[in-house]
Amino acid sequence: MKKRDIAIIITLISLFAIIAILLETGNIINIENFVYDRISQFINPTFTTVVKIITNIGGPIIITVICITLLIFHQTRRKYGLPVLTALLVTFILNTILKYIFARPRPTVLRLINETGYSFPSGHSMVNSALYTMIILLLLENSDVKFRKVILSIFLGILIILIGLSRIYLGVHYLGDVLGGWILGILVSLVVYKIYREKEH
Repeated sequence: MKKRDIAIIITLISLFAIIAILLETGNIINIENFVYDRISQFINPTFTTVVKIITNIGGPIIITVICITLLIFHQTRRKYGLPVLTALLVTFILNTILKYIFARPRPTVLRLINETGYSFPSGHSMVNSALYTMIILLLLENSDVKFRKVILSIFLGILIILIGLSRIYLGVHYLGDVLGGWILGILVSLVVYKIYREKEH
């Protein structure tokens, strides 16, 4: 890996470590409550319906469809399907392990949907961050990047953010859970991407 890649990886690990320390020491709670108070001001039936749609886009059904679609076609199987599937499997395993290590209970103030299991890091945020970060990296890896690829990458980046924020709005995750999920999802995809590319050269 290049020094720049190593620096990015170390930075991401450091950011996650900071969030984990803030979580364990309780110093992130005030920030999380502040953010939730601001987001909860938008709660209404119509907006809740929209947010539920967004959060379902990041659910297992859509993710499975994307993976199958990328794997089933010969044109995308090797270039997109395998790296995406690898990143998702690593992310799922890592998320499961970390949830049991931190064992953070989910919010109980105002849940708009039912969820079980521990809260940190957010599985939705982590898995979707890994999925779409990997796709973005694969889309932009060519030097002759086309305008539509850039637009699609921006859209996917926005989708990552919206899915994470939807979990806070729906009352099933704290801000720290989402931030931790975003960071680790990006980290996993970056490492998997670099490993795949180094194997090809």
